[in-house]
Amino acid sequence: MKTLKLSLIGLIAIVLTACHSPQKDSESATKDYIKAKLNDPSSYEPVSFSKIDTVYTTFETTTGKEITKSFDDLVEEVKANNKTFDNIKEANDLGIIKYDWYHGSKFDIAERKSMDSLLTLSKALLGKAELVEKKKKEMEASFKKQPDGFSLIHSFRAKNALGVLMLDKYKVTLNKKFEVIGAETIE
Repeated sequence: MKTLKLSLIGLIAIVLTACHSPQKDSESATKDYIKAKLNDPSSYEPVSFSKIDTVYTTFETTTGKEITKSFDDLVEEVKANNKTFDNIKEANDLGIIKYDWYHGSKFDIAERKSMDSLLTLSKALLGKAELVEKKKKEMEASFKKQPDGFSLIHSFRAKNALGVLMLDKYKVTLNKKFEVIGAETIE
């Protein structure tokens, strides 16, 4: 009798745990999310769910963020450098450099030093940009995708703000914990 009870309890436990699948968990989370966003949640009627797809990490959303930040910093330095160069150009009409044998160049020694330092800085920034690009390529080559969540497409009917029953289709993205992290309308 005890073995029969234990077997029955074990069978119930297996059945209950078998009810939880990634597909069902995704569908349940999607239903809850959609209902919370509707004008009239009581009018919600699920029509279909696609099979879930696994979403993988990308280089750009993980490791690539650091490289992009480094590159953006370099771009800001170059912009500042260009602004300084433009200021000198504007102040001295660099576009129309005139040189005459009697007066010499239009630029004085301080401006020449400033131009030389900008040129040196530009070369240094170019060198940094090349190093960042090389490191990015190396990191991209060794990057391994990792499962990051799930996505599915869900069609449903629900009333809009005017009370008209509409058919909508959404692509829903979920994280590994089956929490909806995004949903977008699909035409």
